[in-house]
Amino acid sequence: MKVPKLLLAAVISTVLGVCYCDEPYYGKLIGEFRRQGSSPSSHHGVTGTVYAVDRDTLQIINFSYDGLAPDAFFYIGTSGTPSANGFEIPKANGHATEKLGVYNNEDLTIHLDTSVGPDSLSDYVWISVWCKQAGANFADVTIESGFIPPAEYPLGELRGQAHGVDADNVIILNSKEIRFVGLDYDGGGPDAYFWTDVVSPPTANGNMETQVGESSPSRLPRERLTSATRTVRLETDVFSIKNIGLWCVAARQNFGHINIPAGLKADGLIIPALPASDVKAYDNCAVLKEDQFQVSWTVDGDQIEISLVSRQGINEYMAFGPSGSDSRTIMTGSDVAVAYINDAQMGVVDDYYLEAYGMCTADGDGVCPDTVADGQTPGTNDITFLGYYRSEGITRINYRRPLLAGDGFDKDIRTTGSQYISWALGPINSDGRATKHTSRTLGDMQIEFGMAMSTCPPLTINSESGNFVPFEVEPIEALKGTEFTCNIGSSGGPQGYEGITSSVGWGIAWYINGNLIPEITVRRNQTYSFKVYGGSDPGLSASYHPFYITDSPAGGYDQISETEKEDHIIYAGPTTGSYCTYDETAATGELDGIFSYKTYRDTLEYICPDDAVAGILEWTPDDTTPDVVYYQCYTHRYLGWKINVVDDANKVVLSLITMVTALIFSILVMSRND
Repeated sequence: MKVPKLLLAAVISTVLGVCYCDEPYYGKLIGEFRRQGSSPSSHHGVTGTVYAVDRDTLQIINFSYDGLAPDAFFYIGTSGTPSANGFEIPKANGHATEKLGVYNNEDLTIHLDTSVGPDSLSDYVWISVWCKQAGANFADVTIESGFIPPAEYPLGELRGQAHGVDADNVIILNSKEIRFVGLDYDGGGPDAYFWTDVVSPPTANGNMETQVGESSPSRLPRERLTSATRTVRLETDVFSIKNIGLWCVAARQNFGHINIPAGLKADGLIIPALPASDVKAYDNCAVLKEDQFQVSWTVDGDQIEISLVSRQGINEYMAFGPSGSDSRTIMTGSDVAVAYINDAQMGVVDDYYLEAYGMCTADGDGVCPDTVADGQTPGTNDITFLGYYRSEGITRINYRRPLLAGDGFDKDIRTTGSQYISWALGPINSDGRATKHTSRTLGDMQIEFGMAMSTCPPLTINSESGNFVPFEVEPIEALKGTEFTCNIGSSGGPQGYEGITSSVGWGIAWYINGNLIPEITVRRNQTYSFKVYGGSDPGLSASYHPFYITDSPAGGYDQISETEKEDHIIYAGPTTGSYCTYDETAATGELDGIFSYKTYRDTLEYICPDDAVAGILEWTPDDTTPDVVYYQCYTHRYLGWKINVVDDANKVVLSLITMVTALIFSILVMSRND
């Protein structure tokens, strides 16, 4: 027989006079289910203790119910006593239409259905195990008036003591995670870690902590952090420590810390961290790419709950959904969920429509979220994010969507027969949008969502993931007026545009004189000519890339707001021309084993029509031109790179003559004074 946890703790405390165990933290206590009447068997043996996890989540500890009633559900109400006028609480995510089964001292985590009732426990007064058919309340618990559920707990500003450590706010997200917001650090510490201690101020006996997304405590990089967001996962919990901050192990120096107040556990102020064991087990699983990407799912009524798992890192997306065709796998027209973890280590899932193969434009053309697709008649995000789990380099993101299409950009997920699907892996850009894939469905792929499929093997941990060296592309020094040829081409993956610029583009970039985004140096008061082959048909957004020169490292003037345009200077262009490209071939593969730019460049194929006509842009940088400007695409962001502007030769010589003359004059004056 399983002994209830709370009863066991009480027995130990009574016998020994003290509990040497660390009692689990489930959240803020609401109360215990009360049996109704004097006959437990007539009310199906309902027991359990109810805690608030946050504003819309409950944990029920040691829940029991014999499962014999014909139509029992968790119910919650905003007034009076338990009745049919309440709102149903799904027994688990995606199970709103399924009655309760048999439970024997089990722990449950359940979420309010905020689509039908208030979204906070503060607005409710009772929770019940309610039988719809019998109209009977088997047991209930009362939520006290003015109840405040656990929430994120702000600790306030951190004002550091060394190396420029500063943070606008430090927030306790839950009992095991703390987030630093607006974190500054000059990167000068030789051996710095996020650090906690059980005494205050911190000492060398404290504990180094692990950033979310890492598998073990990691030394902070020797580089500057400016207004950064970092989330730390504690080895113990927030109730066991007195402070958190940054500490240098080698120098035994406190760079800055913030204290954690006492009483957080007793008052139930903190959201409890749900254990990894609460990760849902799914009925079905399919391998999308061997040892790279898997999908699991459970169909429940008119909903489907999906879990995507891969070795993607921060700001790297997983995309999955019905193909754009019912007879084959095709990316264009696909209805996919795009799931990723962002810089703030928060999970994101968005509903995308792949209207065309290209970056999402201001008019909603290309690879766009449903909420901006088509510009004039946007759709809705019909996907509900359920949570994520990341450990040892493996990322799992869970979400739910309706089986039936919710708008004109969605496709049904069928539960009879096989269905063609599309998937992709790739980076997220700084705007939070999906960019060109680095890996995608090859050939046709089908899944039979309504039939049980075998489980998937676990993904192996790849310790080399993310270790790459950016391509070295020879710069162009054009100190005399010259002509440049400008084409669009493949961006070279993480070693290419992303590695060179430290920004994420769409997956295409400018090629200047046949090379990927070379850094250019030009001289003021010299005239330069750019022959542009970036496409001239605005109706083909994926192959329409007007070339221009600007002060913006992102470009994409047509994509930004009117306010942003006020600070966006254009020095030349935009100019269009025929569309000629450097495209990856089968020899390129997925960049596996390609480590040098020359090797990569040799795999590309140049594609250009015989009747191609270049657009001509002429530009003469002058004395008002900044030292650094950028060649960019007018309609898409992050396709170009730097142009360094230096003084012209005559001005340099004149400056030298002026300096020498001034020096001679100074010497003569000093001689006369002597």
